Amino acid sequence: MKVPTRKWIAFTLTFIFLSTGVISFFNSSSVKDSVKIEDSFGNNWPDYPDVKPNEIPLYYQINSFDPENQIANLLVYPWPVNELGTPYYSSTVTKVPLKIFIDTIDRDGVHIFNTGDPVPGIPIRADAYNPLYLPRASDLWYPFDQYSMATETQVEADLSDDGKADFKPIPLFDYFYTSEVAGFSITYKRVAHPQGDPENFQGTKDEVIEARKNGQSVVLAIVKRHIAIQLIAIMLSIFVYVIAGTLTWAAIQVRAGRRRPNATTLVWAATTVLALIQFRSLLPGKPRLGIFLDYLVFFPAMAATLFALPMLAVTWLKTQYTSED
Repeated sequence: MKVPTRKWIAFTLTFIFLSTGVISFFNSSSVKDSVKIEDSFGNNWPDYPDVKPNEIPLYYQINSFDPENQIANLLVYPWPVNELGTPYYSSTVTKVPLKIFIDTIDRDGVHIFNTGDPVPGIPIRADAYNPLYLPRASDLWYPFDQYSMATETQVEADLSDDGKADFKPIPLFDYFYTSEVAGFSITYKRVAHPQGDPENFQGTKDEVIEARKNGQSVVLAIVKRHIAIQLIAIMLSIFVYVIAGTLTWAAIQVRAGRRRPNATTLVWAATTVLALIQFRSLLPGKPRLGIFLDYLVFFPAMAATLFALPMLAVTWLKTQYTSED
C-alpha cells in the first residue's frame, strides 16, 4: 500500500482548511451583508419596540427585486397597538379608523381601515428609478449593477369622538425585517424630505424624527448583487476563457502540424461549443442576453470555439493516414 507523501497530506489539509474557512465566512456574513441599515439611527431593531401612545410602528420588507424592469416587491406592515389596535400573530385589528398612503406604481396606494378591520401586511411595487443617481444602475452591468429606490408611507388616524371622519397624522417609526432577498444585498436608510420636494433627501436625526412625528416615513434602499453572485459570475467567466483558449491553442497546434488530428479532438471541440451555451445559462439570476458580460466573455469565447472547430475539422479531413498510423 502506497503511503501518502507529506506534500499530499499538507495539500489535503490546506484545502480542507481553506474550504471550511470560505464556507464559514459566507455562512456567518450572509444575513449581515445581505440586509443593513445605515443611517443616523443605525440598526434600530428591538424585539419589542417601546411604542408610545397613539404611535404606530411600521415595518418594511423587500421580498424580491426585478433588475430588468427595476421594480421591487415589498410588504409594508403597519402595526397599530395600545390605543390604536389589538395585535395578533400576523396582523392587528384596529380600534380607531386608519388611513394609510403608501407610494407605489400601482393604483391602490390609499388604504382605509374602519374600526374592527384587520390590518395585514400591504404588498406594494416600488419603482427603482435611481434617485441617488448611482452608476451602473442597469442590468447591463451584471454582476456589478446597483440600484436605488425610495418609498414613502403616511399614516393618519381618526381620533375624534363625534362620529365625523377627521383623519389627522399620527406619529410612527420605521423598522426593517432582516430577511434576505435572493441574490441581492439591501441597504436601508431612514430619511425625510420637505413638502413638495421628494428628491431633497434629509438624513439628520432631528429631521427624520420630525417627519415621523408628523406621520411620514421615507425610506431609501440601495440594492446590489450579493458578493456570492459576483464571485460565481467571475469564476464562470474565467472558466469560459480557459476552455475557449485551450481549444483555440489546441487547434493552432494541430494546424501547425505539432499535434496529430483525430476524431476524439473533434468531439471534444463540438462538446466545448455546447458547454459554453450551458455555462451561460448557469449565471445566477438568469440575466438577459446582451449584457456587457456577454460581449466581454461569452461572445468572444463562442467566436474562438467556432473558429477552432472548422480548423480542426479541415485539418483532420486533409490529413493522409498510412497503414502504419
